[in-house]
Amino acid sequence: MKKIAITLIVLLATLSTYAQKVEVYLNGNHIETYYNNTENQYRFVFKQVDDWQNINNYNYVEIGGLKWAKMNVGATSIADSPETSYGNYYAWGELDTYYKSFNSEDKVNSKNSELTHIRGNKYSYNWINYCTGNTNDNTFKEWSPTPFGSGTVLQQEYDVANWEWKGTWRIPMWEDFQKLYDACGGAAAPITDVPEKTITKGGIYWIVAPKTIDGTTYNVNGVLCVATADRTKRVFFPAAGNVQNVKRSSKGTLCTYWSSSLYTADKSHAYCLYVNNTNVETKYSGAPRAYGLVIRPVSD
Repeated sequence: MKKIAITLIVLLATLSTYAQKVEVYLNGNHIETYYNNTENQYRFVFKQVDDWQNINNYNYVEIGGLKWAKMNVGATSIADSPETSYGNYYAWGELDTYYKSFNSEDKVNSKNSELTHIRGNKYSYNWINYCTGNTNDNTFKEWSPTPFGSGTVLQQEYDVANWEWKGTWRIPMWEDFQKLYDACGGAAAPITDVPEKTITKGGIYWIVAPKTIDGTTYNVNGVLCVATADRTKRVFFPAAGNVQNVKRSSKGTLCTYWSSSLYTADKSHAYCLYVNNTNVETKYSGAPRAYGLVIRPVSD
């Protein structure tokens, strides 16, 4: 969604014989005066916010002191279609996608799924890399070396958001998801259905597609986080579900987004954002690292 960044509410220009005086007002209060003359020429240019707010050509919105990317890694739209807005699915800490394509039954097409990230242990899809035996054996097999090193957060070399987008982009820690939740009302704003045409206050809204809200059309289900301090600042998370073993699950009904934070009580799991149409968990620990989840980058 694009908006025109208008911080100059009233612009008064008084012409005189010698110069042009430009007075700038913000919310009715005079904040600055400029004089155009033969030595200094001032002009005001109104630009779309998206022209300014991007890192390495990836657009973001700043909420809760963090810059949230508007799209997932691998996505080409915010909410046009599942094919363009879901993006890629990754096992926790992997740099290659969990899959290359799905068939009509949403099953991983193993013929086109190659080169997972496990060092020296390549298989046709990710699940088997984390099992001690075959695909029916869910006993977790740890990487060597571990992608989190001696800490509890993914090291930069295993952060696919930074790997793909470079710069300061990274996978959010679970605390970052909590900051977003708090900035959009937190416990005071439980998830709710979006109004028919416009949003009048910040909150966390579940959108059922197709829906047009404030001029933006959402063709996929998902959750819209709207900042309480400025309801024009909002970020949409498509309900891309996840991949378990060789099949995509909960498409359209569940948002599960990886954090970079390890679940220390069971290191075969990692924290993620978990949102459905009634519930928000910013520190959900029930996601095995072998699952394929989507990624929403963030920057400080």
